[in-house]
Amino acid sequence: MNGKLHQRTLLSPSLDLSLVSALKVFLWMAMGAAAIYLHVRLKSPLRMPGHHGLEFMGILLLIRLSSNFRWATTISSLGMGIFLLFPIISVNDPLLGINYMLPGIILDLLFIFFSINKKQFIIAAFFAGIAYVSIPLSKLFFALFSGIPSTTFYKNGFILPFLSFFMFGSLGGLLGAILEKPLQKFRL
Repeated sequence: MNGKLHQRTLLSPSLDLSLVSALKVFLWMAMGAAAIYLHVRLKSPLRMPGHHGLEFMGILLLIRLSSNFRWATTISSLGMGIFLLFPIISVNDPLLGINYMLPGIILDLLFIFFSINKKQFIIAAFFAGIAYVSIPLSKLFFALFSGIPSTTFYKNGFILPFLSFFMFGSLGGLLGAILEKPLQKFRL
């Protein structure tokens, strides 16, 4: 009782902040689901392994570069995995969810370990290619340890999938890095 008034605290700013955070998480998961939906439903005449890396890694790197949260693409990858559980997707690969969650997790880890910033977009695109190579790598490990051959390697050999996944992942990452600048005002 010293005659001073107690400082009033408001809970509404913290509630607003948690609502915004929840909406961001939902948006990242929805963008991850959109990337998988494009992958499954988009028909392309290229017939090269990894050609969906253009849109897939473009979306993931756009999320990574436009967010201040360290694990944004991991959350987006979780959205991909959850979306692949729905029967409307009708994928015939039981490991597709794991395979397509890996690039988001690896992209976040590369950005955290190497402290990449937005101005280093060429390195970011390179890391997108490296992260996208995790898909044929996981398919190769599964084929080696399970004895069930992967159609990717059966049709294309062992070198082409790694090269084409890296090339398309890097190009998609470059596309995402280029799109980040004009979309900068819509901070994710």
